[in-house]
Amino acid sequence: MDDLSLPLATQLPLFKSEDEEAAWWAEHSAADLPGEEMTGAFVEPNKPARVTIVITMTTFEATQLKRQAEQRGLEPRPYVRLILNEKALEGLPGR
Repeated sequence: MDDLSLPLATQLPLFKSEDEEAAWWAEHSAADLPGEEMTGAFVEPNKPARVTIVITMTTFEATQLKRQAEQRGLEPRPYVRLILNEKALEGLPGR
């Protein structure tokens, strides 16, 4: 059976001074503590951050969009993303 035990630093000790705490943190990481997760924005390498955009359209427009997507073998969302990317790239130099 593999050793799946937690690292030695599984909880923060009580420090008697700031110097003692500084020395402890010099040897440890928050990643050593169970349940501690880094906060803030994290983007995976080579994977751009995503933004959600809501588009309101008529039923007719949505039906047409879905039909066009199906003709290309795509779901509506990737098809809309494809259209938007193509339009956004049209205005770039060299295109």
